[in-house]
Amino acid sequence: MPSCPGSPSLPAASSTCCKRPRSTTTGQRESWAIDPDTTGKRPLTHNWPRWSSARPNRCRWPALSPVSTKVKQRRLTIVDAARDHIYHHGYGSTSYADIARETGLGKGNIQYHFKAKEDLLHAAIDQQIQDIREQLERWSLDCGTAYDCIERFIGMVEGNARNLSSYGCPMGSLNSELGKHERQLQGRARAMFDLYLRWLEARFRSFLPRKQAQARAEQLMVMAQGASLMAHAYEEPRIIRNQARIMRQWLADICDQS
Repeated sequence: MPSCPGSPSLPAASSTCCKRPRSTTTGQRESWAIDPDTTGKRPLTHNWPRWSSARPNRCRWPALSPVSTKVKQRRLTIVDAARDHIYHHGYGSTSYADIARETGLGKGNIQYHFKAKEDLLHAAIDQQIQDIREQLERWSLDCGTAYDCIERFIGMVEGNARNLSSYGCPMGSLNSELGKHERQLQGRARAMFDLYLRWLEARFRSFLPRKQAQARAEQLMVMAQGASLMAHAYEEPRIIRNQARIMRQWLADICDQS
């Protein structure tokens, strides 16, 4: 075993490296060294302070510094800008130059964090998925009943009527674009739909059989996506608001029949 830097050499069988020297009865420190005149070991005492850091035979490993908060924040800024640009302009029309312009960072900084454009897309989708998970967790805690939870989903659609009429649904638009041109990338984007579908199905199962709950969850998602598509096609938020009222009545009828 190699000895610690600056400490006396020890026999190969010794394991005293990196161990704290023993205290003597006089409060001195005791370390081991090789007596050149004998084959054994003898203690050498030194009058160091009891808890002095100047101890021989103590290996010092450099502390692992955490990732800089500034670097994390820069990466998050890039991801947020990518999400926003992809939503408003589409994945195909998003480039490193666009993200650099929106963030004020150089293209080299962006490529340092994301070597390929696909990596940037995956990061944007992963962040969106995380936001959806946190949103659904809040709804589950805040809503008193399954009906209230499902109504919260309808309220989200209605509350985003203006954005949906201007740019469409971020999940639907991205899945539609990737399905046409980047099929291999669509699987991860589809996971956003899966989160909402599983959550809605679990709420419907509070008062419906499993198969019916799954069908109702899919039906509600189709209604929301259809409303978003039509509102975007006509650039008319009113379509979203009208369909939200229809969805609420549809939900009330299901609850009355169950």
